[in-house]
Order: sequence, then structure tokens, then C-alpha cells
Amino acid sequence: MVTGAIRKHTRRRRPANRAMRPDRPARTPATPRSGRAGRLPVRYSVATMPRPFSALPASADLPSLEHEVLRRWRDGKIFERSVDQTAGGPEWVFYEGPPTANGMPGVHHIEARVLKDAFPRFKTMQGFHVPRRAGWDCHGLPVEVAVEKELGLTSKRDIEAYGITAFNARCRESVLRHVDAFAEFTQRMGYWVDLSRAYRTMDPGYSRIELPKVPVDPLKFRDTKKYTDRMKEARDKNRPVLLS
Repeated sequence: MVTGAIRKHTRRRRPANRAMRPDRPARTPATPRSGRAGRLPVRYSVATMPRPFSALPASADLPSLEHEVLRRWRDGKIFERSVDQTAGGPEWVFYEGPPTANGMPGVHHIEARVLKDAFPRFKTMQGFHVPRRAGWDCHGLPVEVAVEKELGLTSKRDIEAYGITAFNARCRESVLRHVDAFAEFTQRMGYWVDLSRAYRTMDPGYSRIELPKVPVDPLKFRDTKKYTDRMKEARDKNRPVLLS
């Protein structure tokens, strides 16, 4: 049973948003309440409350918003500035893993590049220096197979008859056929990577490496030479290689 003394000191709890109700004016005392020194009085109502952002329309045009963000990134050079501002920090190495530009970009490139973009941005926000340089994978076999289909070639003799120099030139042209489409695709999805200094794996400067001088195991060298000879034999006879 609640006594009168206890009931006397029992106060009904007021709603926390009483001062924000439009039907009641906000209470503006001259001085803070006793025991609440330093707290500013509430002077805002719903109509006069400051808003940090402008009101959003009922139906937003999401593609237009994406283009606006991409334009702000491009005009403000946000990617370049993020790399420059972290130049003095510890380096976090990132290898882009370049695509082959002899085919059009697809959905699988979006999935891979979303992940390859998230981690460098995260490490950059942590203060790491993460330079990102684009590149084009010009590995030979897929490109050669595609060019052979375009030219109607089916064997090594056909390639020699067509001309090895001309065939290599056709492969070099094919591997960079869709670079512009990939560049546009990269910028549209907001993937931050330096396209101005893109490397190509077919360039001699990229493929030239210095091998360390190590002793050669004669047994391994013999096995490697045997494997190479069988590969050449199978290629000349245009049949699969049977490895034992």
C-alpha cells in the first residue's frame, strides 16, 4: 500500500519530447534548473530546429546521385589527394591483378573490383600509403586462341604460313581492343586506381626480370627438359599432352 508521504513525492514523468511538440510552445527559462548547472535551456521547436541536410524528395533519382558523387570525386581529385596525404605513412602493398582487355567487362569484374577497392580504401583511412596502379594482363594463350579463331587457323603450320610477325602483331592489337571500355567501366563503378600509368605485361620492361644465380640440380634440369620436349612434340602434332 502506498502511503501519503510517498505519494506526495511521486511525480508523473513528463515525455522527453514535450518541448518538441508543435501544439505546445517550448519552455525557455531564464536560468537552468537547480542542480542542472551548465545545461542550456531548450529553445528549439520542430519548425525552427536546424537541419544539417536539405530535405530529400519523395522519389530519388539514384543514378543521378551516383553521377554527382563521381563528378565530385573526379573534380576534387579525391583519390589522388588520399594517396598524396598518406605518402609519409607506412606502405601497404596492393597488387591490382589486372584483367585481360581482349574481352568486354562483365559482372564478375564488378564483384572482384568491389573487394579490391574496399580494402585499399580501408587501409588508407587507417593512415597507410596504398598506391594503386592499373594494368592489363596480356598473357599469351587465351589471346592466341582467340586470334586463331578469328583468322581461322588450326595448327602451328597455319600460323607459320600466316606469318609469325603478323600473328604476334594481331595478338598485340587484340589484347588491347577493349581498354577504353574497361576504363569507362572502372570510372563508372567508382573503382579507385591509377589508369594514367597502367602497365602491360607484354611490354619488355615489365617481363624482363633478373634471375638469381643458384646452383642447378641436374636431375630437375633433366626432368624439365624432358617435359619441355614432350610439350613441343604434342604442339607440333596438335594433340594433348599425356604426362606420366
